[in-house]
Amino acid sequence: AASASAASASASARSPHLGVVAVISAAVLSGLAGVWTEARVKRTAHVSVAVRNVQLGLASLAAGACSVCWLDAEAVRQRGLFAGFTPLVWLVVLQVAAGGLIIGVVHKHADIIAKGFATSLSILLSSALSALLPSLRFSPSPRFLLGAVLVVAATAVYCLSTDAPSGERQRRER
Repeated sequence: AASASAASASASARSPHLGVVAVISAAVLSGLAGVWTEARVKRTAHVSVAVRNVQLGLASLAAGACSVCWLDAEAVRQRGLFAGFTPLVWLVVLQVAAGGLIIGVVHKHADIIAKGFATSLSILLSSALSALLPSLRFSPSPRFLLGAVLVVAATAVYCLSTDAPSGERQRRER
């Protein structure tokens, strides 16, 4: 009986319907958050990119600190905050920090649609680089390749479109 309940719990944990709902929910919430953030950033255009990066960084720091306190307080007390950090982990931390700084610039000078395309293209670039490193054993599936073609095509259509937002069109014409 115990193995049957474990099997049903495992099957429910991998429900395709739950996965689709989770992905759609994440996409909608991400889109709403992006639009709200863009509106806030554009409304306060007089704030410099450096100040905006500090503001965004402080919000992330607060969220991360709450997460550490909630989930890992005992381990941090015992071993310290940076226990287990290797040079590779520090490299990832620096890469994410650089990405955060770039996001601040993107928020200042582009729109949420351009940010979405930039994110998609960065995933494709990371995947292409991963495919070149045999130690990662990444081999793109036909569905991934189809998705990659669609992302590149959508980016090209958007960038070449005369219906793109006027700010984007003006930046491209310069």
